[in-house]
Amino acid sequence: MSFDFVIPLSREELCRRTQVDQYVVDEVLPVRVLPMKLHEYKGSVRTRGPQLILETFDTFYSVLKHIHEVEQDVKEEAWELLVTGMSSYQSQLSTILDAELEPEQRKRHLNTLKMSAYLICQFIGS
Repeated sequence: MSFDFVIPLSREELCRRTQVDQYVVDEVLPVRVLPMKLHEYKGSVRTRGPQLILETFDTFYSVLKHIHEVEQDVKEEAWELLVTGMSSYQSQLSTILDAELEPEQRKRHLNTLKMSAYLICQFIGS
């Protein structure tokens, strides 16, 4: 994993690189593709698990960016997917924390936790 997720002071900071290895949103997706992207995430998260957020963060960021433009069902689906993912991840955390992890694995888990928590907090505040 080549990035660290740095929790920003403002949402817009996620679109600007301030450190070499910092995560930056690659693309803010248009409103019209968000339902399809959330559906794809829902299908993949069952087999790939909560760490899928590392690859699909931009989709959830895009929902937040367009929060006043997206349909209510899109907001609800994004929320449900985040809560379900965090719940699943939470049930794995005690095992993860007890394990001796390689630095790369540790970074993946830390980024997964920070990204998921950040998104949930942002949805609560929106």
